[in-house]
Amino acid sequence: MSPTSGVGASRQWAAILLERKRRMSGLSSGELYEWCRIPYEKLEGHPARKIAFRLCRDSAEM
Repeated sequence: MSPTSGVGASRQWAAILLERKRRMSGLSSGELYEWCRIPYEKLEGHPARKIAFRLCRDSAEM
């Protein structure tokens, strides 16, 4: 699953992060809420990100 943009992407990210929480329990509900509040276009350079992140239009751009 690779969300790309808009509200649907936010929902997809929420699902991904919830699954991560279920598997690792390293993300609190508060942290999940704060991350999901960030608009997708601000994720790439966001100071709270923990891993490298690059937003691509589609798989060809990757």
